[in-house]
Amino acid sequence: MATTKLKLRADRKNSFDSTSVYVQVCINSRVKLYPTGFKVNPEQWDEKNQKLKKSWGYGYEKHFAKINRKKILIDSIIDGAFMTNTSITFDFIASELLKLEGQESSANGVEPQKNLYEVFEEYISERGAFQSKEIAKHRKTTLNKLKGYFGEKIPTFQDIDYRFYSEYRNWLLEEGELANSSVNKQFDYLKGFLRYASKLKLFDDSILNDFERLKEFETHVVYVTQEELKKMWEFKLSSDKLERVRDLFVFACATGLRESDFSNLKPENIKNNEIQLITVKTSDPLVIPLNYYSKAVLDKYENQLPRYSQQKFNDYIKEVGCEVGIDTPEQVITYKKGVRVESILPKYELLTSHTGRRTFITQCIMRGIPIPVIRSMTGHKDLKSFQKYIKITDKDKHQEMLKWEN
Repeated sequence: MATTKLKLRADRKNSFDSTSVYVQVCINSRVKLYPTGFKVNPEQWDEKNQKLKKSWGYGYEKHFAKINRKKILIDSIIDGAFMTNTSITFDFIASELLKLEGQESSANGVEPQKNLYEVFEEYISERGAFQSKEIAKHRKTTLNKLKGYFGEKIPTFQDIDYRFYSEYRNWLLEEGELANSSVNKQFDYLKGFLRYASKLKLFDDSILNDFERLKEFETHVVYVTQEELKKMWEFKLSSDKLERVRDLFVFACATGLRESDFSNLKPENIKNNEIQLITVKTSDPLVIPLNYYSKAVLDKYENQLPRYSQQKFNDYIKEVGCEVGIDTPEQVITYKKGVRVESILPKYELLTSHTGRRTFITQCIMRGIPIPVIRSMTGHKDLKSFQKYIKITDKDKHQEMLKWEN
C-alpha cells in the first residue's frame, strides 16, 4: 500500500530560509518526493501535523489549501488505483498526476502544462535567439541523451530527483561510455535547462545541489613542436585533399582558432594584417595578428580557406600526420566506466582540430609571449581553463634548464 505525507526538504528543515514543501510518497519502503511548487519558512511549519502554522499570518488556511492540493490529487490517484486493483507505481502516479493537472488547467481556462521534452525544446529555441549555434547543438545533444535514457517514456519534472541523477549518471558512464568530464558537461547543460524550468515554476531547482560532479582526470594533451610544424608545412603530401587539411591545421596552430571559427572565416575578417572576428562558441571579439604561417596560408587561398566538417577534418589530419611521420609514441590513459585503460599510440593518432589550439598556446609560451597577451588572442577568460591547453615536454624543460649554465 502507498502512503503520503507533506514534508519539508530534509537537508533544509533546520534552515531559516524558505524551504520547499514536497509530497512524500512511500511504496513498499521506496520513497519519492513530488514538489508542491511552494516554499515555507521551517519555523512556520507544523511538521507533526503536516500543515502551516497560524504564525504564517492572515490567510494561512487558504495558502495551506494550495500547498495541500497536490497531496489531495496524489491521494485520489492512489485511492482510485486501490479500488480498481491497479498496480501502484511511481510512474503510474506521475502519469495520472499529469492528466489530472491538465484537466484542472483546462477547467480553469489555463493551457495544460507541457511535458519536460516540450519545455526543453522551447528552452533551446528561446536561448538560441541570442546564443551560439554550437551551444544550441550541445543542448540538443543533452535532450537526445535524455530521450535515449527514458526510451518510450515521456518524463515529467517529478521524475528528476536524486534517484534519477544516480541512475542517469551511471547510464551515461556505462551505456554512453562517456568519460567523467563528459558526464559533468551533460549535467551542466541539463542543470541550465532545469534552472530555466524553475523560473517558470515547473521545477524546484534546490534538488540540483545534490547532483555531485564526478572527479575529473587529467586528459592526455598533445601539441605539435616547432620542428614538427615546420616539417608538416614543407612536406609534399600525396593528395590535394590532405594538403588542404594540412594547411588548415597549420593555420589553427598559428592562430589558436577553434574549428568552428577557422571554418567560418571570411575575407572581411582579415584587416590590417590581423584577424578580426566574433567567435562562434562564446561570441567574444578577438584580434589575432598574422604571423609567417597564418599569412602564408591566407595568401595561398586568397583569404578564402577550404572547408571540411569537423569529423572529416579529424579523420584526414591523422592521415596527414602519418604521412609526415609525426609518430612519436604517446602514453594515453583513459577511464571507461571508472576503469583505468592505458595504451601507447603514435602521436598522429591523437591529432584533431583542437590540437592546433593547444599548439598555438604552448608554442606562444615557449616563445616567451606573456600569458595575458596569449589569452587576449584565444579568448580565455580564466586561467584555470587556459592552463588545460598548456603542454610542456621534458625536452622543453631540459632546454630551459640550460639557461642555468649561462
